[in-house]
Amino acid sequence: MVLYYFHKYYKTMPLFETNKSDFFILLRKLLSENSTAYKKIYLSFGSKYNEPEVIYTSSVIPNRRTNAPFQMIPAFLRDYELPDRILSISIDDFSNEKTKESNRKILSPVIQDTIDMVLVDWTVSIDDLSIGLSRFIKILDQMKIDPHQVYCVLYFQFIHANDVEDIFADKSADCARSIFKTSIYRNSLYLWYGYNPNLYNCICPAYYSLTNYQRNLTIIRKKFGYIPIDSYHMDHWISSLEPTVKPQIRTFMTNCYDIMQYSNDGNFWPIYRSRLIIEDSTV
Repeated sequence: MVLYYFHKYYKTMPLFETNKSDFFILLRKLLSENSTAYKKIYLSFGSKYNEPEVIYTSSVIPNRRTNAPFQMIPAFLRDYELPDRILSISIDDFSNEKTKESNRKILSPVIQDTIDMVLVDWTVSIDDLSIGLSRFIKILDQMKIDPHQVYCVLYFQFIHANDVEDIFADKSADCARSIFKTSIYRNSLYLWYGYNPNLYNCICPAYYSLTNYQRNLTIIRKKFGYIPIDSYHMDHWISSLEPTVKPQIRTFMTNCYDIMQYSNDGNFWPIYRSRLIIEDSTV
C-alpha cells in the first residue's frame, strides 16, 4: 500500500507501507522500476521511533534524545546530492497505529522527492531474519545492484535487556554475518554498538573484530566520560595518546560510523579519518 502523507511545511510525498508477506513483492517492484535510478539502498532492522528520550536510569549517565529517526534515515542520506534517488527501508513492529503515526510525522519532513521510504510491519524472528536477508541479497543480485550502493544495518539492541533479548541480539548478528559472508554484499552489513553512552550514535562493519572493545571503551571513557563521541575532537585527542595505544584506538575509531554525522561524500562518516600527516616514528 502507498500512502501520500502530507506535512504542512513540505510537499506531498509517497511513503510506502507494507508487511512481511508483501514486502518482497514491493521491493521487486521498486527495484524493477528504479534499479538504475537508486544510488543508495538502505535497509534497517529494529530502527523505528518509540520514545523521544533514552532513559539510562543512572545517576552518572545523562538521558538523551533518541536517535531513532537517524536509524531509519541516516544523516548521510539526508544531505545526499540531488537528483540521485534513495531507497530507505525500515523493518520493525509497526502494528501499533499510534506508533506508526508518530513515525510518519517524524519522517515526513525528512523525505524529499528523491527518497522512497518503506515501513515494513514485521516482528522479526531469527528464522525470519535468515530467510529474509537471503531473499534480500538474492533480489539485489538478480537486479545487479552494485554492492557499493547497499547498506544493511541491524539495530537489535535493548537498553535494559533481559536474557531473551540479549540472546536475540547476539543470534541476529551471527545470523546476518553468516548470510552476508559469502555474498558480494559482504561489506554492506553493519551492526549498531547499542546503548553504550559513548557509541550510542555509532555502527560498525559487521566483520570488524571487537577483540579489544572493552579496553578501547575504558580509554574513551577516561577522556569523554559518558557523552557520545563525535569526529570533531578525534584528531587532537588521538594525537595526544600514548604511542602504545594510539594505533589501536585509531583503527577502532575508523571503524565507528556516526549515523548522525552529515557527510560530504555520500557515505557513512567514520568518527576518525586518517589524515595525510607525518607522525613521529614511535607510532
